[in-house]
Amino acid sequence: MEILRTLTFLIGGFVAALYASSVGGMAFIVMPLLLFFGLPIKEAIGTGRLVALAMSGVALLQYSRHEKIHHKTAIPLAILFSVISYFGTFILKYLTDTEMKYLAVGVMLAALFLNAFSKKIRFIGKKNIVVVAIFTILVGIYMGAFGMGAGTILIFAPIMLGFTFREAIGINQSMIFLSCLVTSWVFFKEGLIDWTFAAPLILGVSAGSWVGIGWSMEKGDKYIKVLIYIVLIASIIQLLVS
Repeated sequence: MEILRTLTFLIGGFVAALYASSVGGMAFIVMPLLLFFGLPIKEAIGTGRLVALAMSGVALLQYSRHEKIHHKTAIPLAILFSVISYFGTFILKYLTDTEMKYLAVGVMLAALFLNAFSKKIRFIGKKNIVVVAIFTILVGIYMGAFGMGAGTILIFAPIMLGFTFREAIGINQSMIFLSCLVTSWVFFKEGLIDWTFAAPLILGVSAGSWVGIGWSMEKGDKYIKVLIYIVLIASIIQLLVS
């Protein structure tokens, strides 16, 4: 059973990171795997957050080989997002499974809307930076409390500031990395990380992230936008039928 679980986590982590390293949504494969093999929901969230930390770290490393990260934007957004997500972790204990499920569906629908109107929302932040700040704060609270799909909707923060999807990936992953670093520490202190489950997943997502970022950098914005649609629609269906 342990061999089967390890192989499943390696393969599942690799597949999830192929797309999630660019557009988020890793939890929609990783979370069901963790739950299927018997991990309680809150431990699954904590363990998944550590796995996301590994994926975003490798994604940043691979991304920096292809494109320069816009640090002047990435650093302040990452700090804001991480501080808010830290406080968001304390909301988790007040949410029921059903509430988390429908909260995630709402976030996915919002991301679909933003993706459909990405051209219209682009540059909105340059006219009113407060809009981007409020958006980042709201996603940060959600990231800390639950997090499923947070990486997908978060990519629209740099889009609002006028960046392309390709450029936004680097900023997005910077925000996710710092947030996951902070919130993983909280989950670790609470004893909500299972290292035996996390280890094979980390290996899988690390390999998948390296390959996935390479694909996105090669394919460009159209590929990334279509990938976001596919991930969001599949995720909403999965949540509603689960």
